[in-house]
Amino acid sequence: MTNQTGAVGVEIAAELKYLNPQIKVTLVHSRDKLLSAEPLPEELKDKALELVNDTGVEALLSHRLDKTESTQDPDGNTCHRVHFTNGHTLLADQVIMAISNGIPATTFIPSEALNEAGYVRIQPTTEFPADTPNPAHHFAVGDLVQWSGIKRCGGAMHMGFYAANNIYMRMIQERRIEMPVLDEPNVVLKLDEIPPMIGLAVGNQAVAYWPEAGVTAGEDILKGFFGDDLGFTSEFLVTVPGERVAFC
Repeated sequence: MTNQTGAVGVEIAAELKYLNPQIKVTLVHSRDKLLSAEPLPEELKDKALELVNDTGVEALLSHRLDKTESTQDPDGNTCHRVHFTNGHTLLADQVIMAISNGIPATTFIPSEALNEAGYVRIQPTTEFPADTPNPAHHFAVGDLVQWSGIKRCGGAMHMGFYAANNIYMRMIQERRIEMPVLDEPNVVLKLDEIPPMIGLAVGNQAVAYWPEAGVTAGEDILKGFFGDDLGFTSEFLVTVPGERVAFC
């Protein structure tokens, strides 16, 4: 449980309820809007809450976690009592921590390559900053880099493609290998600024935003972004009959 429920928390809470409709799932967030930490339109945040409610998940907004303690419910079953700073409490069989802000694992990287929060400062080529030792031989991509846009797998894959291309180009240049003639020119690729965008799966629907299309939602958006089943197949399904889960 955390002070901010991020996109992953929203998706997993909705998916848990969708796959196991017999259990009670509560999604708790400290702010008055879901996805409050992300630079996304208010319309998308409101739509995300609407889809969460459609799945049957109970959403508690403006609830900041105070503490949890082991206790027993009226039937004598062991469970957790969840306390919030506004005085509200609830009972849950399971409490799942859904942290939205990660900590980059970059302590092994020279400090001069990092910003104040520990993220790697990269050039548009995905190379380390020019003021660090041997920057042309060090590349970084994904969630641990300082770059525009929301941290998500699509952006990381895009950066990875650029890094792979540029590492190859660096090897060619240093070895002075004659480049083959191709339909597409062999060039060093440079990242553009990445605008905020997201695709969020919520039960049997999804809500998405990118600047060109605006906010869209529905079953067709889910299929376009995530396919038919989000990668879940029957042999991986886990059923938790009769449980209450607090997802914060």
